[in-house]
Amino acid sequence: SQATTEAGGGDAKVQVHPDSIDSLTQAAFLLGILQGGLEQALIYKEMNVKGRSTIFCPRTHQQAVQTQQSIIKILYKRLFDKIVERINETSAGKADMCAGQESRYSSIGTLDIYGFERLGTNSFEQLCINLANERLQQFFIEEVLEAEQRVYEEEGLRIQRFPLPSNQPVVVGIQSVMGILDEHSLRSSRGLVREGAEADMKFCEHVHRNLIEGRRESPIMSLRMNAKAAREGTAMKANEGFQVRHYAGDVTYQTKGWIDKNNDALVPEVESLLDDSNRALVRGMADRNRMQAASTKDSVSHKYLGNLNELLATLKQCSVHYIRCFNPNDNKEAGTFFNQYVLEQVIQCGTVELVKIMHHGFPNRCFLKDLRERFASLLPPDFERYKDGEFMEAVMLAFEIDQCEWTLGNRRLFLKAGQLLVLESLLEQGGGVPQDLLRRIRLHFAKRKLRSIVAKAKVLRMWLRSNRKNRVRTLVTHLSKAIFIYVRSMRWLAKTRARIS
Repeated sequence: SQATTEAGGGDAKVQVHPDSIDSLTQAAFLLGILQGGLEQALIYKEMNVKGRSTIFCPRTHQQAVQTQQSIIKILYKRLFDKIVERINETSAGKADMCAGQESRYSSIGTLDIYGFERLGTNSFEQLCINLANERLQQFFIEEVLEAEQRVYEEEGLRIQRFPLPSNQPVVVGIQSVMGILDEHSLRSSRGLVREGAEADMKFCEHVHRNLIEGRRESPIMSLRMNAKAAREGTAMKANEGFQVRHYAGDVTYQTKGWIDKNNDALVPEVESLLDDSNRALVRGMADRNRMQAASTKDSVSHKYLGNLNELLATLKQCSVHYIRCFNPNDNKEAGTFFNQYVLEQVIQCGTVELVKIMHHGFPNRCFLKDLRERFASLLPPDFERYKDGEFMEAVMLAFEIDQCEWTLGNRRLFLKAGQLLVLESLLEQGGGVPQDLLRRIRLHFAKRKLRSIVAKAKVLRMWLRSNRKNRVRTLVTHLSKAIFIYVRSMRWLAKTRARIS
């Protein structure tokens, strides 16, 4: 529908355009609400004053259009959420659970990530997408790269550690921007600031004051001057945007329209209309909690951050496998491969660090207990008395596997790439081990045990010597204290006798 403005006597009156009456009627019918109520919500703003009756304030033409667009946008979003919710319930077997039956299911999910966006004009949508990429990249670093190095430390292995990039400063910076945006959105929804471009500029100025000015290493930066755009008069002003230093490069964001885009609440009178609808689906889309004053929880950014945290919590409970994809060129052309462009992607997404860790480390690892159960038949029965680690070491020595290709941890056997296949082939072949090699292995463990006994004996002897010295030192200390107390007591006794006599 369209709104028209009629001027008369110096006042502007907003009303529905005659050509849009049929559209308004059809919309009210589909929503199952009164046409007059919908028209009144578009034209008038309802204000409840304590101790007084309800006041209806006429909306301006711009406010009427914004209200109409808000209804369209939020109804579409809530309908989409309903569809997704129904799909999830069906996939999870919730109907069976509601019927009292225990539902056990497994699922395979595919998450398409790293869709980093850097367009000609980047707005609020691009910031949300790129924040998700930053969080997921940090998840990859923590759950794959850092976890890989932690495993080596837990297993007592000395493997070279590599410095890893951190996305945390960027994530904190963007979340701070969204916090400021929520504050300005709340003030705007309560009518405490002017609407339009001026509100967006105030928000941008607030970001500059809190996150940019006086901070040299901040990932949130002021706009860079573009000489060509300045000459053509198309350059953005300082209070119209900012830059963010993402892991994939710097991105310039234009803050025009952010206050409106962040608003995820319908006006209370529209919520009431939806709640009174004669259609169950529409009533289900009404939010009764929002029929009162708006809050920051109604904002898009607040919900988005919550959904992102839930996604990461879900990923931590899953067994995640990664398929790394690279964009061959930035021209969207088939058959074109830009070497430098791809190399930058490889460096930015942590692939280089992953390759280094895997090259210097051991990408394959298996628990010693599980390996022993599988490879017990490869050695004679007398090796059963060995511990799990010693048994697997004997297997590796018996089949003369290069010691540079494997190492033993506290609970796991670590293997270089390709060595796990070698072990599997040994199990399939089931070849015997020469007796002289078995004798050398037994002798190797016997010598190790003897060295361990000798080392323990040396430690015990040193402890006894040290303990003997400590006992003598303690005895001398106690004797010195006793002599000191005796001498002092005798002096006191002599003085006391002298006074009495």
